[in-house]
Amino acid sequence: MIRQAADSQDASHVSNPVLSLTIMYAISNLLRLPVTVGLTCFAVLIGLSETVSETLDIHLHSEFGTLQLLTCHLTHWSTEHLFWDVGMFAVLGAMCERSAPRAFYAVVLSSALLIPLCVMLSSPEIDTYRGLSGIDTGIFALLVSLAVLKSSTEQDKTGIAVFGSMLALLWCKIGFEFWSGGLLFVQKMNFQPLPMSHAVGAVLGSVIAVAYSGGLMLASENAAARKPTTGLED
Repeated sequence: MIRQAADSQDASHVSNPVLSLTIMYAISNLLRLPVTVGLTCFAVLIGLSETVSETLDIHLHSEFGTLQLLTCHLTHWSTEHLFWDVGMFAVLGAMCERSAPRAFYAVVLSSALLIPLCVMLSSPEIDTYRGLSGIDTGIFALLVSLAVLKSSTEQDKTGIAVFGSMLALLWCKIGFEFWSGGLLFVQKMNFQPLPMSHAVGAVLGSVIAVAYSGGLMLASENAAARKPTTGLED
């Protein structure tokens, strides 16, 4: 009994530092993803109150400001709508904010501002816009487009085929949504699907990926040009 008590006490002394280090490591990783973590938490908290959602969503036929353009994406129509949108944003956002933060911020901000305006112009019958799915689509398009461009630079034919197919499937999904008037993932809907938001997000994600990759290549070329060369002259 005494030996068992001593063993358990030793194990607790070992596990406590391990647990502390694990928690500190998790927190440090989360702190590297301020936008993803922050918007995910805000969207979940907003989803708990319909009153708050009604305050922060956007009415396209009334006067609205920049704040509503940004916050309307954090409001949702149902628990299922919230689950799919926020879940995809958390996963895709974590991947993108870690690997290409500047491009990620550009896609989130430009999508947040332009998607409601494009929806207002293309669907004048729509009064209220909610949801992160357009931004989700933009982040996915950014990630896949960056992978295609990287594979092209490295002349990786397999990568080009795989990631190019993923980009093509994304546009097939958007085309299906335009054609069917429904959504591929959310089944129980108490709102009208707006595939235009997904199309705008996809275009912005791909365009920003091209601009971001071009900027990286230019920076790399400039760095190589500035690098001093050493050699022997005859």
